[in-house]
Amino acid sequence: MITVVQENSAWIMVDKPAGWLSVPSRLGKADSRPCLGKLLEVQLNQRLYPVHRLDAEASGWIIFAKTPEAQLQLTQRLTNHLWEKTYTAWTEVPKDPAALPPLGILQEWQSLLAIGKKRTYDHPQGKPSTTLATLIEVRLDGEDAPMAIWTLTPKTGRRHQLRYELSKRGFPILGDLRYGAIGPCPKSFFDHPETAIALRCSQLKP
Repeated sequence: MITVVQENSAWIMVDKPAGWLSVPSRLGKADSRPCLGKLLEVQLNQRLYPVHRLDAEASGWIIFAKTPEAQLQLTQRLTNHLWEKTYTAWTEVPKDPAALPPLGILQEWQSLLAIGKKRTYDHPQGKPSTTLATLIEVRLDGEDAPMAIWTLTPKTGRRHQLRYELSKRGFPILGDLRYGAIGPCPKSFFDHPETAIALRCSQLKP
């Protein structure tokens, strides 16, 4: 059963598990990963219209519109950056903990991002990207330590923006092998850590 976070007559917000597609991939039925949008339509017995996506490896809150009109309205708000989105990321810690920024200090990260064949990268001709980031906790001892925990607010919507920005600064997300993580996500995070990264959309206000 897919967990419903919030619902009204125009849209429904649900919690996407890590490892699930938001919408069908280009491979169609040849892609064996669960598809959130399709399974939610079956659960509700209702046609839904995608408004945005989360990376398959990530988890968290995502919205589907119930009508084409609601889809258009929500998409326009998204395009005009009127959404409030907050992510939580659990990342690796540099070998030298002194490289960590102070706790609780809001940082603004800016890059020019271009989309490559397999990953996003910095490029002089890339599109401007802005991310607000705050380091909220560092765990150096205990289960699954060491790790750093961040809250992130993307002010732009570039592909893999948060994954790239953290990796660029030496803090790859746990399990994100594409962007420099040293191994899969810890088993305590997800049922299937081999398909997951420790990045979660934890708050969403359309």
